[in-house]
Amino acid sequence: MTIENTSQDSLDVSAFAVFYEDETIALGDGLDSLSELAGGKSWSVTLESLITPEERAERVSDYALYANVL
Repeated sequence: MTIENTSQDSLDVSAFAVFYEDETIALGDGLDSLSELAGGKSWSVTLESLITPEERAERVSDYALYANVL
């Protein structure tokens, strides 16, 4: 996911993902944040889930992504 700050001001931003099995069962989530994303700049976010055990992680078939200004 790429978050772009289209304003002129620096912003604190966060990205959040929920990982699902069959679009209905939440298996885990991931979160990251960045302070002072400069105006006009972008942040390339890679979110990894801390799902354990490994076989549960293999069941991920869908996800939802959210971005927020803090």
